[in-house]
Amino acid sequence: MRLLGELLGNVIADFGGASLLRDVEKLRGLAIRAREDGRFEREAEKLVASWPLDRAGYPGSRSGTGAASGVNRGDRRRAADQSGQEEA
Repeated sequence: MRLLGELLGNVIADFGGASLLRDVEKLRGLAIRAREDGRFEREAEKLVASWPLDRAGYPGSRSGTGAASGVNRGDRRRAADQSGQEEA
């Protein structure tokens, strides 16, 4: 698991630089603490809300790929499955 964590950290740093890696590590720490104390969950929400949209890979970001585009694609697939149509 440690090697996987190191590899993921390298990918994050390569994609978004040291600043993004620091923010992701901060979010990770807050998420772990939030399991025990809801105050940390609110801190995590505030941290993510403070990020520009391109941090999450929204359209218009440097890559145009990421969590948001994957979620949207999944939403379209589910809607198409429910209606019996093919995905657009």
